[in-house]
Amino acid sequence: MQELQGLRDEVKRVVPLWKPMLDDGIAINFAPLWRLVPQNRSLQRELKTVWEALQRGDLDWSHLAMHFWPERVVPKCAADRSLAIAHGLEDIFWLKDGEGKWTAHDKPTKSIAKLVVDRSSAGVKAALKSLIEAPDIITVTKRTRKSKAA
Repeated sequence: MQELQGLRDEVKRVVPLWKPMLDDGIAINFAPLWRLVPQNRSLQRELKTVWEALQRGDLDWSHLAMHFWPERVVPKCAADRSLAIAHGLEDIFWLKDGEGKWTAHDKPTKSIAKLVVDRSSAGVKAALKSLIEAPDIITVTKRTRKSKAA
């Protein structure tokens, strides 16, 4: 019963955040669900590693990173054209000069603050906080012959 309650609580934490993007790949899309696969320890470890990389900012090219942390990702787009391209912000932050070289706009067409607000959600922030603060492991009890007979 306790396992089912733990599972229910974890699903409640993840549902408001669930926004899979095919371009991000399976591991990134499923990283927030790492606690939900305790029966497969190797998969759980892989997903947790990806989740920690997302939290650190190592995967800010992903759509999921922008969905969770726009306040971190948008400013990076102003400094890194490849990130701006990944998030559809190239035209806002980057300009191609007459010689075909890309340079950062002196004055972006939208402010970083406005772009962050446009991409932020109080619901996502609350759900993300809950997910990050949740206990690490949902325990799985192995059924023994005695528990099966009972």
